[in-house]
Amino acid sequence: MAAFFAWRVRSERLALAAISVAESRLDPAGSLSRSSNPELTLNAVLAHAPRERQVELSCDFKDQSGTVRHQKHWETRTIDRELWPTHCRQRFTTSDAAGLWSVTMKQKERPLTTARFRLE
Repeated sequence: MAAFFAWRVRSERLALAAISVAESRLDPAGSLSRSSNPELTLNAVLAHAPRERQVELSCDFKDQSGTVRHQKHWETRTIDRELWPTHCRQRFTTSDAAGLWSVTMKQKERPLTTARFRLE
């Protein structure tokens, strides 16, 4: 019984480690004006995600200094196909610092994709 449990845990880790991003993009791309309270979306298409499972994901939005200013956490619906679209969104306000920001989508602590944008 213990061997089966160990095998199952190892299989699960390997399945999650196989997840990659086939495609990602920011919407809108480029610069955002804080005065218009813009919403930014990081769209990503996961590849090799384990089917018949839900996957925990997160996004870290970092300001110019590298400080995480916003964080999003979610669980996908049950994955039923090879390529799985997902996204994370953040609305910015004038209290967010201007500068070059980044957003990183992660599975647990493993970065899957990172994009940069300018907040003006």
